[in-house]
Amino acid sequence: MTKEEWKQIEDELFYGLYNSITLKADGHTVYLTLIKSGMKLKILVLVKDVKLVDILGKKEEQLNETELLVRNKFFCKKTKNSINKRALNRSKLSKKEKQMIMDMNTEYTYYIPYFTSFNKLRSSFEKNCDSVERVK
Repeated sequence: MTKEEWKQIEDELFYGLYNSITLKADGHTVYLTLIKSGMKLKILVLVKDVKLVDILGKKEEQLNETELLVRNKFFCKKTKNSINKRALNRSKLSKKEKQMIMDMNTEYTYYIPYFTSFNKLRSSFEKNCDSVERVK
């Protein structure tokens, strides 16, 4: 897709009448829906023929090949540290103790079915999908 097509999708999603767009990406039908969460707007990504409940909250080993592919291609990837570095730096521990805790620190990855930014959504689709086209 070109920049103009992405801009048109963004405008229709945020300012359009229905706030929903259908895309065809790598053979999957993907629905983009604008939802309101508190004071923020989020873009929910739904994929036809794949249940959202089956993907969320499961480990990688529990997903079948299609669910794993959909999760990796179309969902927002997030990483998080198990230890809050800011709180650790403020603590009154010695340098050696802080270093031991940091060595135990693990970073984990999880996926969420929505994007908080259209630019993140666009870059994710451009990076992970070979072909993206709009279905009218």
